[in-house]
Order: sequence, then structure tokens, then C-alpha cells
Amino acid sequence: MPVSRVEAIVYGVDDIAGAIKYFQDWGLACRERTSQGADFALPTGQTVCIRSMSDAALPQPIEGGPTVRETIWGLDTKDTLDAIAAELSGDREVVRDHTGTLHTHDDIGLPIGFRVMAPGVDPGQAQPRGVNQSTEPGKLPTPIRIGHVVYFCPPSELRKASAFYTDRLKFRVTDRASDLGDFMRCPGSIWHHNIFFLSVMPKTGWNHVAFDVADVNEVLSGGHNMLKHGYKAYSSPGRHIMGSNVFWYFNAVCGGQTEYSADMDMTDDNWKMRVWERNPGADQWLFTAQDIVSQHR
Repeated sequence: MPVSRVEAIVYGVDDIAGAIKYFQDWGLACRERTSQGADFALPTGQTVCIRSMSDAALPQPIEGGPTVRETIWGLDTKDTLDAIAAELSGDREVVRDHTGTLHTHDDIGLPIGFRVMAPGVDPGQAQPRGVNQSTEPGKLPTPIRIGHVVYFCPPSELRKASAFYTDRLKFRVTDRASDLGDFMRCPGSIWHHNIFFLSVMPKTGWNHVAFDVADVNEVLSGGHNMLKHGYKAYSSPGRHIMGSNVFWYFNAVCGGQTEYSADMDMTDDNWKMRVWERNPGADQWLFTAQDIVSQHR
């Protein structure tokens, strides 16, 4: 079943205007705005949906306050959509709405949906700059795609959470850290992970969504732009070890964090799952910097 990407994320928020401004400042294009919320479009056709927390049409929240209420996965064809509906309806309720989108829950109760991917343009991995091409100082990023989502998952539930995606939807685990969680990619994706279950807290909850930008320069220029608008950074810029992507996280007014991400590992079915007994670390640049300092003391 070739699930290919995160197709949409749906937020329930208490401050619609603030959430809309946040994503506009982040660099997303507002496709539609109503009194009930707004939809933001990415070049790939993926969407971010902002809705009021009180909207009865939303799935029930998994935690209090503003948060993501549903992750919708993008599929290659309607035949795949119908196959997933048949597969999952055998042991859980699956509802198909007027747009054809399926709505259900995974095995730890997270609301999830499925729909055929919207048309769009995805350039893949950024190409190196050519001869006589320079960077443009201060140029703000245009997020290319929704790269991945991250949820908190209790350690006792991690294997059950991951097995639903690997057994029922054919995701692949790319990295597994026994004291951190599981990174998984969609079967139709080239990227190291599209979902990560972070098992460091005894709860199920929302953590963050990553928006891929073209390169390291756009991660940094986007982050500095958010700081200028008064938003709080959740982290410093860095480069992950598992996935290798450059990152910068910000606290989102709609719940959790958003991440600028670039230069993630690309993987296929020849990738061998790595198992780490201990988390190798979140930031290889910070680790290297500490090494350099210690060597010169």
C-alpha cells in the first residue's frame, strides 16, 4: 500500500487569527480563509488546515489546548484508498467524508486520515548552486513540503504504535533508538522519515511538524525572520544524527513546534534499519563543537 507522504495536518486552535499570522510569517501561502479558519497550501499540494477548537467536525483532541487534531496521509491512487479502507475497516471504524477522505484512528488512538494526493510540484533534494550563482542575503524561505510529523508515544506503547504503520500500511523503520523512539518512512517516500514516535514521556501527544526548505541557508534565514517577528525559538539551529537533516524549531501558537528542515537523508528499500541501544544525540554540530572546545583547553 504505497502511502507516499503527509498530505495534510489539521489544527484545532483557540486563536485563529494568531495561528494564521504564524503560518504566514513562517512562509506558507494562505489558499482560503473563512470565519471558521484557513487552509494553507504548499507547492506540493499538501495543506495545513487551521480550525477552531470548538469545531464539532474535528476529531476529539488527544490532549488539552491547541494542538493537531488529525494527520492525513497522501496516497498514489483511488485504488490504494479503497484498499486501505477495506484493510482497516475490519477492526475499526472507518468513515469516508463527502470529499472522499477516509477518517479513522491508529492503534494508540491518534486520529488519522487518508486521501489521494493533490497535484503539485516537488523538486526533491535541492541542487547545488551553479557557476556564477550566489545566495541572496535575507531572502525568506518558501517551504517546499510537509516533511514529517512527530508524536509523543508512551514507551510501553511504542511497539504497538509502530507495528500499525509497518504491518498495516507498510511503512519502514529507518532508525530505532531504544531510549528515544522509532523513525519511519512511508513506502512511497524517499525521505528518511515521515513520522517519528518519540517515546520519552508517559503520554500520547503532539510534538511537531517539519517543513522542508531548499537548503541550510533557508533554515537559518527563516529562523531569523521568525525571531524578528517575536516568536520563541525552541532550539538552536543544528544538524540531526538520525536523518542528518539541518533543523531549527520554534514554539507554534497552534500547539507543539514547527521545524525548518533541509538536507535530510534519502533512503530506499536497500536501507538497513539501524538499532541504537542509546540515543546517539540530537545534534551532530553541537557534539562536534564540544569536541573542538575540549581539544583546545
